[in-house]
Amino acid sequence: MEVFSLYYFGPVSYFSALRNARKAVIDIYEHYQKQSYRNRMEVYAAHGKYPLIVPVEKVKGQKSLVKDVKISYRENWQRHHWRTLFSAYNNSPFFLYYRDDIIKIFEKKFTFLLDLNLESIRVVQKLLGASLDFSLSTKYCDVQESHFTDYRNMFSPKQKNKTATHSYTQVFDEKHHFLPDLSILDLLFNNGNNSISYL
Repeated sequence: MEVFSLYYFGPVSYFSALRNARKAVIDIYEHYQKQSYRNRMEVYAAHGKYPLIVPVEKVKGQKSLVKDVKISYRENWQRHHWRTLFSAYNNSPFFLYYRDDIIKIFEKKFTFLLDLNLESIRVVQKLLGASLDFSLSTKYCDVQESHFTDYRNMFSPKQKNKTATHSYTQVFDEKHHFLPDLSILDLLFNNGNNSISYL
C-alpha cells in the first residue's frame, strides 16, 4: 500500500505514482504543510514556471489537519488562476478540448481545500480517461505502524523530482526549454489523449 498527500492539480510525477500504485491511500488526517502542492500548482507561463496558490484561512501552526483547512475568498484567486491558465495554455493543442471541464472548478466556491483538491483529481481522471484507484484515510497513516510506502514528502515545489525524466512538447519550450514536472494540466493541455501513456 502507498500513502499520498492530497494536492491541487498536482505535478505529473504525483499522478504517475498515483496511477501506478498498487493500493493508494490519500491521507486527509496528516498535518497541513505550507508552501506545498496541497494548495498550489505550477504552470508554464510566458516568463517560465509560475505558481498558482490557493489562499487558505489562517492555519494554526503545523497542527491543522488537511481535512479541516478552509479556503479564503478575500481575494478573487479563482479568476486569477483561470486567467493565468488561459493565457498560458490557450495556444496549446488540447486547451479548447478540456477547458469546459476545468473552468467549472473555478466557478464553484468550495469551503474546504479537501473538496477542491478531490474535485481536481476527479476532473483529471475524466480527462485522462482512466481511473485512479485510491481511498481516503479514516485516520492518520502512521507508516511505522502499518505496511505503507510513504509518498507524502516525495513531491515538493522546493526540490526537483528526479523521476521526471523524458520531455514532451510545451507551448513555450522554444523560449525557456522543457520544464519538467509541472502541474498535470500542463501535460493534459499539451499531450491530450497521450497523457495516460506518458504516466
